[in-house]
Amino acid sequence: MTSPQGTLLAGFFDEWNPMQQKEFLDYLRNLGKIAVAFSGGVDSSVLLRAAVEAVGREHTLAISVYLAAVPQRERDFLEREAHAMNVTLVAVPFAMLDDPEISRNDLLRCYYCKRQLFSVMLEASRRRGFPHLLEGSNADDLKVYRPGRKALEELGIPSPMAQFGLTKADVRRLASQWNLASAEKPSVPCLATRVAYGIPLTPQLLAHLEAAEESLHNLLSPQDNFRVRVHEGELVRLELSETDRQTFLSRPDLQQKWTETMKTLGFRFVTLDLEDFQSGRFDQ
Repeated sequence: MTSPQGTLLAGFFDEWNPMQQKEFLDYLRNLGKIAVAFSGGVDSSVLLRAAVEAVGREHTLAISVYLAAVPQRERDFLEREAHAMNVTLVAVPFAMLDDPEISRNDLLRCYYCKRQLFSVMLEASRRRGFPHLLEGSNADDLKVYRPGRKALEELGIPSPMAQFGLTKADVRRLASQWNLASAEKPSVPCLATRVAYGIPLTPQLLAHLEAAEESLHNLLSPQDNFRVRVHEGELVRLELSETDRQTFLSRPDLQQKWTETMKTLGFRFVTLDLEDFQSGRFDQ
């Protein structure tokens, strides 16, 4: 068991105000028992590891929500990450598409979804004797469109890394120094973010999106982030990094296989974006 002294955190924030370091660690220690909303991404992984260092594994719990918009590849990854940290993982099912406020996919979809799933996680953590549920937003997340933050505020879910000024770069550095598998892992938002607002979310559509991105992994093995975006009119648009796009364009066989796969999944018009991948394209 790791002693709850935060020893591995000491000295890791070389560019971080020492008072902020102390306040961050004191904040975690004073909670006593900590549940972390855990997605397996680098932010929640670092927060989970920091909680372990602050209060010990026996007082730390990882809470995940399994929903249709989370690819199986991501579920497998988060389970491996929690196991590697020897932290108890509780997986809670959540039928997100049963909620019409979520499935209609308007501009507040993320708010409605976060409100429901964090309510589920909060109930699950409290039922297991963990009164404090934390989530892993960092300081950079406060600068971009995040309608789900309103739900966190309404439910009183703290985001201590954002609160104490840790940026994405700080989080990546900590993850690397802790040898976390997520250290260089690209962000993978839920599949619903691939669908243009106004197109209703259905189990079939999300399943087709997951199959599309899995097929791209198998065909191209992209090293950088990418997205398969769905538009109205049965149109699908592929966003790649410049390197992966050049590889794709130089391989007619890949183009043919990709087009055939997309049409098998029900998309009539298959396109490649000539701009580089950019996260949050539909929120601009």
